[in-house]
Amino acid sequence: MVSLDGGSADIIDDKPLLLVVHDYRYDVEDRADWTFTVWIVESFHRLFNRPKGGTWPNHPHYRQPVPPPRIDVYVGGKGPIVWAAVKVPANVRVIDKRLTAAPEDVMDGGVVRGRLFDMATHQVIVGADVVLMKLRGPKGTVRTESDESGAFRVQGIPEGYYAIHVEAEGYAGRNMGPYDNRSGHSFHDLDALLASAHSLRGQVVDTHGKPVRGVKVRAERVWGIDGFGYKCSQEPLATTDESGHFELHSLPQGFTSLRCRAPSLHQKSINSDMLTVGAKPWEKQEEASIVVEGTGTVRGKVIDDDGNPPKRPFIAEIEPKDGLKVGAWSGSGQCKEDGSFEFQDVPPGDYVVITMPNPMSEREASEPQHVTVKAGGMVRLEIVNHSANSER
Repeated sequence: MVSLDGGSADIIDDKPLLLVVHDYRYDVEDRADWTFTVWIVESFHRLFNRPKGGTWPNHPHYRQPVPPPRIDVYVGGKGPIVWAAVKVPANVRVIDKRLTAAPEDVMDGGVVRGRLFDMATHQVIVGADVVLMKLRGPKGTVRTESDESGAFRVQGIPEGYYAIHVEAEGYAGRNMGPYDNRSGHSFHDLDALLASAHSLRGQVVDTHGKPVRGVKVRAERVWGIDGFGYKCSQEPLATTDESGHFELHSLPQGFTSLRCRAPSLHQKSINSDMLTVGAKPWEKQEEASIVVEGTGTVRGKVIDDDGNPPKRPFIAEIEPKDGLKVGAWSGSGQCKEDGSFEFQDVPPGDYVVITMPNPMSEREASEPQHVTVKAGGMVRLEIVNHSANSER
């Protein structure tokens, strides 16, 4: 019972627990009898529901409520769980994914079916190409087209693990996620939305406004106009020309954030900024402006009290002096046997560097070393860690 307004309690979900039933797989190495999944609520929202897009916009949990605690059980065959003997409490919702529960005949192979719709109008899409690409083992594809009602159906799919791609003329191709048919008899129901395809232009310049050529620019995160992640079937990627200009093609109508990379350069402008894609004919299409700056290097070494290399595995970490925050640069890495480490392509700024054994116990981290990194510069430091002479 949950009260939304501090008044009377309303039932949000009368079955707040989830039980998913699978056929037991005794022919695979990663088989399990049962698994249990429960989310830490704060972690869930930080991953999927942050206002600036979250971390995983293409994940099924993106912009969704926190899922209920879930138990997956694998029954039948040689499995130890006898489903007929299981008593399910009234507050548990059951999802049955066993072969006998499939709504279609999958005895002759897997089945994928669904319908395709235009994201902006919700009209059906006719003649779209639905492709299942095998990801593991011998390569192979299975394909079909959507009919006049936008429906498609693929049957007799061979055993394997696939990615589902949908392509249609005038639309941005979309990767609809995985299809697990390792059992050879898996059913998958899919209704998909496609967004019209558009281009996005922009320019990359340095901190003085000078164009930068040869920089690769990609759409790091892509959203459709529905606000959900849109995983393009081919990553939108472009390289800047002599004048620093670039153009990304086949982006869906919606929104995107851009990321650029080049040796010894760092993207100064915030890559989480959201750009609009697909302006109306009477609107001016937004153009991207990306500012990059030179980077520096931090090279160091951890030693014990006598100046010797550590006797234990060590790691080094670098983070902004003012602490970690969204969009800030940081790094970590394993030290070499002689205790040396190096961080390359570090954006200019003030940082702290620490070293610690790996694994470590409490109070084994070194005192933070403050460094200032400048474009094109090299910072060298030596860090004394009192735990480095311990073999524990």
